[in-house]
Amino acid sequence: MTTITDFLNKAPIMTGFDTFGRHGYKDVPLTLDNGKMLINSFGKYRPDLVMLSRNEKIGYREITDRESVDIFNVPMDGFRSYVYRGNFFVSKKGNKVFEFTENGKFLLIDISIGRSFKIYHDGPIQEPSMSYYHVARSNGGGAGHVFIVIPLEWKGKLLSEEDI
Repeated sequence: MTTITDFLNKAPIMTGFDTFGRHGYKDVPLTLDNGKMLINSFGKYRPDLVMLSRNEKIGYREITDRESVDIFNVPMDGFRSYVYRGNFFVSKKGNKVFEFTENGKFLLIDISIGRSFKIYHDGPIQEPSMSYYHVARSNGGGAGHVFIVIPLEWKGKLLSEEDI
């Protein structure tokens, strides 16, 4: 059984901050006075979050459905899921912000859902205890992503047949 500690001890895969999400976008980060880089990640297939990073490279880890059940009590039900570590907060202007950092207290999970050839995955069901939940889908309702932000030690409530 995988624990959150075991999972986070796996070496992260590094990617460029300007290519967050691997969705074919190439963003140009805005460099702030304090040295942090900012990307407004809004639009189709995007998380609708402001992204911050001190580094040009950010790390992510891939998570399997089995690991997600072991760690969070919830199957991610996507065909590919990525986990980023950082801090989540709401800015003074009301924007939801995720700052990438390897010792953060939150996880941003990017779950790829839907596919061609009518093989659909819907991602996890939204729970009130999630800090952030956003579905970014194609206009046809097929391919897309579910983005969730959860506290590091978050555990989901597994639904029974009576809950459905």
